[in-house]
Amino acid sequence: RILGHVFNPVSFWLCYKENNSLLAVISEVTNTFGDRHWYISYNKDHSKILPKDRLSAQKIFHVSPFQPI
Repeated sequence: RILGHVFNPVSFWLCYKENNSLLAVISEVTNTFGDRHWYISYNKDHSKILPKDRLSAQKIFHVSPFQPI
């Protein structure tokens, strides 16, 4: 909270298979301009996501005027 305003730039949504294994992570990103974008991260072979796995996405969304795209 800054000057009475709350800015929550990212929310994470976890997508599970029927057997409760983690299949994908959706990152919902909002910016200071009120825009919203979703990134979907998953293993390329669609296998379950394990704690050792590292997921990534290419940044294509302008989040803040103080940070580059």
